[in-house]
Amino acid sequence: MTTINFEAIQPGMMLSKDVIHSNGRILLRADSLLTEQHIKIFKTWGISSVTIKVFNGKSATVTMQDAADVIKAIERKQHIKFKYCDLNHPFMAELFRLSIKQELNQITGSQ
Repeated sequence: MTTINFEAIQPGMMLSKDVIHSNGRILLRADSLLTEQHIKIFKTWGISSVTIKVFNGKSATVTMQDAADVIKAIERKQHIKFKYCDLNHPFMAELFRLSIKQELNQITGSQ
């Protein structure tokens, strides 16, 4: 993880820490992918820097399409594991969602 100044923030970067305003309000949670809208909000709230994830010496910048493709691949993999389950049942739907989240956390190295 590395802290970068506001001028270096780019859409697609992944936060490694929550972005918190000086008044204690959480503006965006860790592990979120930044969008143009987030950057505008940070500017409005006077955020001067954020902490992003870094993999192999490079910032973890991905496009929204890349992220969507990864999530779709994980969902397909999990559908195979859950093929005999009723995903309309609230418990199984939540377990399915958590399994996807866990897989994403393993990929990104977050907890």
